[in-house]
Amino acid sequence: MKKTFPRWLAGISLSAISLAAQATSVVSVSPQGEVARVRQIVVKFDGAVVPMGDPRAAAPVKVQCDNQFVLSQASGRWTGPKEWVLDFADDVPPGVSCSVERVASLKDAAGELVKGGAKFSFTTGGPTVLRAVPSTYQELDTQQYFGLQFNADVIAQTVAASSW
Repeated sequence: MKKTFPRWLAGISLSAISLAAQATSVVSVSPQGEVARVRQIVVKFDGAVVPMGDPRAAAPVKVQCDNQFVLSQASGRWTGPKEWVLDFADDVPPGVSCSVERVASLKDAAGELVKGGAKFSFTTGGPTVLRAVPSTYQELDTQQYFGLQFNADVIAQTVAASSW
């Protein structure tokens, strides 16, 4: 007598095999590009990378910034099996560039190498004017002087060259 499986059971088996063949990958890294105020980096995966609640799990990425003080005050942690967060102690100041690189040997919870984007970057852009005195809504003298308050240190020659 020939043994047969119900068709729906065969379909489930094939689906399970195709899901097992898909590797976990990086879904998103935030922030990217130019962002003025950065307080944390969030890395998300489409599958479980660590067991839930494992405080000893290593960081899935290497973060490098051209301002090392920013990183010395930061702390990373897994918030779930699919998400890792690096919190900065304060807003990252203007003019800082950072790169986020996936650890090449990173494996998911099933022991398979994680795929997907390997390197991401962001910058906090240049300083901006927070306040100008007097405001431009007042009548101005042709020889007017202005006081400018910036959100970070500036180079006087750069401000002079960029002003008109």
